[in-house]
Amino acid sequence: ERYRRLVETAPDAIYTLSITDGTITGMNPACELITGYAPAEMIGRNYTDFIHPDDVPTATGVFQGILQGGQSFSYELRIMTKFGGYAVVEFITIPQTEGGEMVGMLGIARNITERKRAEEERSRLQAAVAESALEWQMTFDAIESPVLILDAKGRITKLNCAAKELAGCGEAELVGRTIDSL
Repeated sequence: ERYRRLVETAPDAIYTLSITDGTITGMNPACELITGYAPAEMIGRNYTDFIHPDDVPTATGVFQGILQGGQSFSYELRIMTKFGGYAVVEFITIPQTEGGEMVGMLGIARNITERKRAEEERSRLQAAVAESALEWQMTFDAIESPVLILDAKGRITKLNCAAKELAGCGEAELVGRTIDSL
């Protein structure tokens, strides 16, 4: 009873699958938070019914891998929601054994859609910053007059190509020096 309450109140979806054909044999209420489907709407159906078509080969590969090797897997799939969209879900699936024999699969699923969106946005922003920095450097170096950027103490922190050419040495020899020391 104690474990049943734990499973029923867990924030992540907990499920069991038949090893015969991948039928969903058990699902806790948290699955509804991820998919919009109540457990009763999922139990008795094949797990692939809820997976994005492009992710089915990965899902079936994991299923077969567990059947053949009896080991656990961690993976991500896009899961169809009741409302027609897809949620990105992280899964951990392990063999369920009784008396040393595999009798099913047990898994935990966590919705990571927002985390994935944040990671994609961070990557997009990092690429935009890198592109802007490159454009700035190209513009800075294209200025025909010597330009120096100094810190608050008057030390050179950056110089353009024209300034390097005028000084007759590279940036490494000039950065950190003051104008007076030139």
